[in-house]
Amino acid sequence: MCVLAGYIGSLPAADLLLETGEVMQGLWSGFYTGIGVLGDDGTLRKFKTAGYSRYFREQFKLTDLPGHCGLFHSRTNSGGDARYAHPFVSGDNTVMLCGQGRAGYFAQFDDRPTEIGNMLLKQGIKFSSADTTQEKKKYQILDDGSQVHVSDIVTEYAAFLYKKIADPVQTVRQCATDILEEGISLYIFKAHPGHIFVSNVNCRLAIRVRPDGVLMATSKIALGTAPGRDLELPCNCVADITADSIKIEELSKQLEVSSITDQTGLYAEIFEYIKNNRGTSMAQIRDNIINPRCTRGWLFDAYPYQIVEQMLNEGIIKLASEEIPGPLCGNSKAWQTLIYPANFTLEQQ
Repeated sequence: MCVLAGYIGSLPAADLLLETGEVMQGLWSGFYTGIGVLGDDGTLRKFKTAGYSRYFREQFKLTDLPGHCGLFHSRTNSGGDARYAHPFVSGDNTVMLCGQGRAGYFAQFDDRPTEIGNMLLKQGIKFSSADTTQEKKKYQILDDGSQVHVSDIVTEYAAFLYKKIADPVQTVRQCATDILEEGISLYIFKAHPGHIFVSNVNCRLAIRVRPDGVLMATSKIALGTAPGRDLELPCNCVADITADSIKIEELSKQLEVSSITDQTGLYAEIFEYIKNNRGTSMAQIRDNIINPRCTRGWLFDAYPYQIVEQMLNEGIIKLASEEIPGPLCGNSKAWQTLIYPANFTLEQQ
């Protein structure tokens, strides 16, 4: 599950987004880094790399990403070179997207991304992630033989739909229902500066309304210490977020998102798991503690974040981060953040 962030406000977006992303990049990702910003001149710009934020800082200048509305993304190790990192920008430079992906629960249902990708291909649309040289893994294989990232298809589909619908909220809603994906997707439309549009199927987006604007992130620990009012988006929703307002609507009446029906002892069970599995991860907590309690419906991933954040605030756990092998055979490093009991020292390991 990738981590992402967004900002709209009076501060330079790229600087704040990279600082925000660096706090949480290893929690459930850390293998690819990308930032995209809508400039005050109306241009969507993006930089992305294979490797964690150190490589981003070495390769790019944040001053080359001017603007006050932007997105950050850090990806899991699910294959591909820097083209497969987020954000994606449509070929006509009208839509930017950061998403948390389709792999996992939703991948079993249908092949709509491939169908939509082939439809767009017939319209003459070219995909920035299209590749015919890498080993085929789990991305969509289109009729021309190219392998294409699903979020690249979603981005081009949003640009295609917007030309017909001319309504960003409806465009986001249709994208999210036509191509079911895990978690959160953040969109910026060139025609709507100062807005970030969100679809949330079954995950969590923490938001802080600050004096300088609105900052949003996968984990609340990334929102920092700046004062503000905190809230979280509900599942099964679309949202239109500006520096002054947050408008939320239901995503779809057909979506059923199941939360954990029995939360009795969940906090204690997660803490016991951390004690017995020192150096565990958010993904392992989800797989071993959360998933077994979700007996039906679509997984609701907010719980491990919320509980781990509470434990951090209470001082009973701590995080430790380290470099690990990156996605490109030693040419870059990734960043991993593991969870330990607060009284544990690495020498004990």
